[in-house]
Parts: sequence; structure tokens; C-alpha cells
Amino acid sequence: MKSNTPEKAAREQKCPCHGGNLEKYLQPILLHIISKEPSNGYTARKRIASYATYNDTIPDMAATYRYLKAMSDRGLLTCKDGTYSLTEEGEHCLENWKQTIREHTKTLQTLELQLSE
Repeated sequence: MKSNTPEKAAREQKCPCHGGNLEKYLQPILLHIISKEPSNGYTARKRIASYATYNDTIPDMAATYRYLKAMSDRGLLTCKDGTYSLTEEGEHCLENWKQTIREHTKTLQTLELQLSE
């Protein structure tokens, strides 16, 4: 098991899976796509359109590759010969995202009820 170093804690605090800037949920979508099957950036980008926050649109290639590089730099993905795979840290981050989205959903449902009163 990996130790929790100050550097790792700082990276985790910056991670959107802890509720920071969501940017149309690109990070969890990419993690999910790559968790299903290792992919190159082009293939992953095409698959994004099927996710709810993108409504059949595709982010630009530069944004996709920026996210893939940032996630690789943080140890969430590995890249070999242009194909990205999820690491153990990436799997953990994806699980964090699922929990964060569940919590945001509950909060938004409560807020919606409060605003309806």
C-alpha cells in the first residue's frame, strides 16, 4: 500500500473528484472510458459524446489530450505507445468521482426542493 505523502495529499486536494471544478465532468468520463478498455486519445474523445454532459458533442482534441496528460502526470493513467490505461490510483479516483457525483446529486435534489418551497 502506498504511503500518503504530502505531495500526494496536495495532488488529491487539487483533484476535481473531491468536488472542485467539474468542467462538464471530462475527467470522470475519460477515466470511465479507459476503465472499460484501454484507449488512445482519439478513440476516447469520440466516445465522450455518448455521455450525458456532452449531449452528442465532442470536446476539442487539445482539451482531451490536456486532460489525458494531466491525469498521466498525476499517476491516474499510464500511456504506452499512445494507448492509455487506468492505474490503481486512477481506479481509486474514479470511485471518488462516483461518490462525489452521488453527493452532488443529493445536494442538488435537496436544493431543488428548497427552491420549490
